Amino acid sequence: MIRQSYKFYLPDIIELNEHDKLSKKLNEMNPSRIYFWYNEGELSSKEIKQFTDKWQELEHSNFSTKIRPYFFDNSNDFVTWDFTPYNLLHLYKGKHMSYWRYQWRYTKRSDIFKGLKEAKSIWDFINREQLPTKKQKRNDGEDSDYRE
Repeated sequence: MIRQSYKFYLPDIIELNEHDKLSKKLNEMNPSRIYFWYNEGELSSKEIKQFTDKWQELEHSNFSTKIRPYFFDNSNDFVTWDFTPYNLLHLYKGKHMSYWRYQWRYTKRSDIFKGLKEAKSIWDFINREQLPTKKQKRNDGEDSDYRE
């Protein structure tokens, strides 16, 4: 099974205020790691503490959560899904490589859940049961009674 990681812009997650729904959606896909990031000075330590308290109360599958006070995009923290608001795409300018497999860009915070729905459909496709291979039929007449 492929383990995925996700990266979210924390101020949008806090404003969205649907932590339970987000956690349930992520649990369905069994990620290995969740990253939340923000620019230093955007959030107070009280807001971050309130978020972490709420987040830790929720039931999670076996994934770790990391919160970073800066934007990051490096090979050590490769993410499968990067959820980025359009107004912050300038942070990727000038980079020759980006360390994410899929990126979901959104204008409205609620579109994060559309992105998670898309991520789920891709995850289901990747982790589906493979169809059994058909045994090829012989076409040289060996398996039939054609003696005449």
